[in-house]
Amino acid sequence: MRKWFSAALLVAALAYLGYGLATLDIFNRAGRAGPGYFPVLIGVLLVLTLAINVFKEFRPYRARAASQTGPMSDAQAMSNAVGADATHKDMDSGDGSYNRDVLVLFAMLFGFIALLPTLGGLLAMIVFMLVFLFVFNPGKWVVNLVYSAALPLGLYWLFKIMLNASLPRGLFGF
Repeated sequence: MRKWFSAALLVAALAYLGYGLATLDIFNRAGRAGPGYFPVLIGVLLVLTLAINVFKEFRPYRARAASQTGPMSDAQAMSNAVGADATHKDMDSGDGSYNRDVLVLFAMLFGFIALLPTLGGLLAMIVFMLVFLFVFNPGKWVVNLVYSAALPLGLYWLFKIMLNASLPRGLFGF
């Protein structure tokens, strides 16, 4: 199932890249970065990383199919199926912990969106990163604090200072 999900994401990324190339100008008349520069850059990075992921997902199946020459007995087929199941056992545990993590992440995202008008873009990003990292990366206080400050400050620098894009301003003016 994972391999098909990865392939579907690759198709979606290709569609996103194609849409960006067809509808947005990468450069403006002055030769500077236009409105399509950032979406096309993101689209190219998405396509590259997802293509690598799809290749990695399909490689074990292709190698296993190539190594099986001649007719296979039912016992061999069952052994191969059990072996393939065991390699992905850690990802498909079925214990519901991934469902819980997804729900927690969605709750955090809704909290982030709710905090944007009050705290503003920068402080809401810092709070979101702090909560996210302390939930999903527990026990690493220093690393979590550094990332929680560095990533939002880097994004603030990129969007607000370099690209002159507006970010939500909160009660504190950030």
